[in-house]
Amino acid sequence: MRNEIILIGPVGVGKTTTSKLLAESLGLQRVAMDDLIFSYFSEMGFEENHWKQIGERLGRPAAYRYLKVFGSYGVKRLLDEHRNCVFDFGGGGVMGEFPDEMAAMKTLLSEFSNVVLLLPCSDKNETLQFLYQRLKIQPSGWTILEHLVNHPTHELLAKFTVYVKDKTPEQVRDEILALVLTPNQPATNALKLEVVEEPDAGLIDFFDKRIEEFNFARWDIKVKRPIAVKISDTGGNIVAGASAKSFGFWLLLENLWVREDQRGRDLGSRVLSALTDAASARGCKYVLLETLDFQARPFYEKHGFSLMWTQENYPRVGRKFWMFKELS
Repeated sequence: MRNEIILIGPVGVGKTTTSKLLAESLGLQRVAMDDLIFSYFSEMGFEENHWKQIGERLGRPAAYRYLKVFGSYGVKRLLDEHRNCVFDFGGGGVMGEFPDEMAAMKTLLSEFSNVVLLLPCSDKNETLQFLYQRLKIQPSGWTILEHLVNHPTHELLAKFTVYVKDKTPEQVRDEILALVLTPNQPATNALKLEVVEEPDAGLIDFFDKRIEEFNFARWDIKVKRPIAVKISDTGGNIVAGASAKSFGFWLLLENLWVREDQRGRDLGSRVLSALTDAASARGCKYVLLETLDFQARPFYEKHGFSLMWTQENYPRVGRKFWMFKELS
């Protein structure tokens, strides 16, 4: 059983965007049927000029059916030629318009455990209206899109269905990953597990951004706003300061520092007071920080912070304190 992810569904449901996000998240190549299919069709005698002439003389439905004569051959070539990737099958790429074509499509995709159908919603009429609006189509009669939505092929071939209406592309991606990367799924030959002992900054940043995308898609606040306070001497040299981020009702205090020769002059208190006043002006109600056992717990307690939790044996024999304060 092959476990590459295959996205199917009518045009306009977001297969292109979703397949790119999946490929990026999994570190795999994205393979788009629309980029390759005509070269495969030509191996079976497909002629683009002839196809266009059919469309001009007999209409788009006839041109569409002419394409489907070559459908299963193109799909087979695509699947045989590419592995360890995410497949975007385009709009109608697996439509079995003839009995033998339908049987061939079912046989080809029966080898894949992760065939995912994307649709706006479960209701056909609502789906069609959603896609007309998204694609800015004002139909005067029957359309191929209507045919793609109502034809049973997609539902017959799909192993999973994901509804995309009212979801961000990142939410759709995450829902697909939750479906296909579960412990009960067969071991995959499409995904490679690797332990990286010394990851570079780019890999760390990649994971940070993926988690950030996931979180921000669900939070009502979309931005952590940085804020800082500094005290400088007459020469412009910074002698004390702090940095933090405001996030909704919370100020997340990251650093507070006083140059060693300036300590004992109450500069830290001035910095902390100015920072919390600025945070209150932004609408923050609480401050959260962490400090180590050799750092500033007594200082923060003097300024009204309470101990929330102690992380013992950090990193081996020390302790880290998580502290909190409610702003007045």
